[in-house]
Amino acid sequence: MKIFVITILMSPYQVELFDEIAKLENVDLLVGYLTSQDPTRMWSTSKPRHKFSVLMESDEKHSWEEFAVSADIVIFSNWTYRYVRHLIRIRRRSRLPWVFWGERPGFNHLGIFSKLLRWFLLSDLRLTSAPIWGIGAFAIEGYKCEFGLNRQYFNVPYYSDLSRFRQSELDTNYEDKSRVILYSGSLIKRKGVDVLADAFALARFQHAELKLRFVGSGPLELDLRKKLLKFGDAVTFVGFKDWGDLPEEYGKAHFLCVPSRYDGWGLVVPEGLAAGLPIIASDRVGAAREMVVDGQNGWNFRTGSTTDLSKILSNLATMPWAQYRSLSERSVASSCRYDVKVGAVTFCRTARTVIRQWC
Repeated sequence: MKIFVITILMSPYQVELFDEIAKLENVDLLVGYLTSQDPTRMWSTSKPRHKFSVLMESDEKHSWEEFAVSADIVIFSNWTYRYVRHLIRIRRRSRLPWVFWGERPGFNHLGIFSKLLRWFLLSDLRLTSAPIWGIGAFAIEGYKCEFGLNRQYFNVPYYSDLSRFRQSELDTNYEDKSRVILYSGSLIKRKGVDVLADAFALARFQHAELKLRFVGSGPLELDLRKKLLKFGDAVTFVGFKDWGDLPEEYGKAHFLCVPSRYDGWGLVVPEGLAAGLPIIASDRVGAAREMVVDGQNGWNFRTGSTTDLSKILSNLATMPWAQYRSLSERSVASSCRYDVKVGAVTFCRTARTVIRQWC
């Protein structure tokens, strides 16, 4: 099976997935990256072990157009670049299998102009019944609202190597009775980090056991430091940590909080679960909506609700060790089907289904 994937960025988690797909038998994979680096992203990535091409760093347009016709299936994971839309038109006219693969649509709509522009730019998708691969059920829900039910939808989320997050002992950092809440991500408003800070402040006044660690950087850092200064060393700002350093940080916490106002998926959720950390997440985080079951491996709360989040944090402060261990074990178990090895098989199986059913 000859697969051509067109995506925007050589991100670590995509490289991991495509490396794993390339290992599978009877799969000939080429990944076309529009760029190798994003100046807004600080993490580094290793050189891919799969066949790839970077459009912005070489003159590959001719070979991309050839592959867009000759591949058994083409998977488009971007539509904002004019050249990608050109390739979509080439593939559509070939009448051969292709799909669009993306996160939930609509978060960046800035009014009627933005909606009209999106309508125009995605016209090639609207003119066909090509399948859509949603990055999680949250994405599929959004695409069904936008494109209707007259096409197939498949759940193909992001995957990553979760084995590196799994801890050998789940209780190594629980003995001092502290409850360490981890936040991992950019310190920006969309990520809801200000909601977490306010909720922690409310709960911490009554529960000295609570501690908070911020892993990441961003424009809200100074405001967060000022707001939480009164709690002294109960709050730690670790700063940015690269991809390979994250497992160590997960190992220093008991719970992971993902308070985003919006996250199409959120890879930190399966990572935290794999590390044995029950998840506290807003109801606008795609991965949490799909993976977190209240009271089983974490809790969901209303997006932006400082009160709801504060109540959850207060309950964690007095949670018995036996209950925590049970939550932690179920967290690890619930992450297994989102590992990169499972993801590679799911990706290729779904591609074969599209090819087989194409008409």
